[in-house]
Amino acid sequence: MKILRLFSSGDRDARVHPGPARRRGFRGASVRRLAHPAAAAAGYRAGLLGGQRGAAAVGVLLSIAVGLLFTLTLTGALLMLYGRAALQHAADAGARAGGRAERGSETTSCRQAAERAVADLAALYANRVSIACQRTAGGGGLVTAVVRADLPPVFAGLGPGWKFTIRSTSVRERLQ
Repeated sequence: MKILRLFSSGDRDARVHPGPARRRGFRGASVRRLAHPAAAAAGYRAGLLGGQRGAAAVGVLLSIAVGLLFTLTLTGALLMLYGRAALQHAADAGARAGGRAERGSETTSCRQAAERAVADLAALYANRVSIACQRTAGGGGLVTAVVRADLPPVFAGLGPGWKFTIRSTSVRERLQ
């Protein structure tokens, strides 16, 4: 019953809660004024600034921007971690190849294998990597590959660069 009373034109509830047509001043009804001064001032300020219109769009755009920034930063960090793992593999492959090479060609084999691994797996960072291979002094049985890298952030301005050195050592195998 109460719902029917709200929509009837001559009922008291209709005058207290005017519908949209009555608020606009149609049918000879007066527009209801805000009684409290603070409420009137808030209504005035809302009218000047446009109210809440478009507030959801601003919130959505800000959340998209923050999400995109987070995604790009995370992607850059993951790509740098992948680059570090690829360079670790290059050092390991170089040391392994140097350990299996014939006597006197250990460092050459080590360097070639490490450069191949860098070219295959970490071509993005190939110009930021230096590779050095060495045998232990005194005819020892160890071959060491040293990879030095200076990795810039994948997306400029989204994270720091990364400098590191990787050493991988292999025991020299005796060929039969």
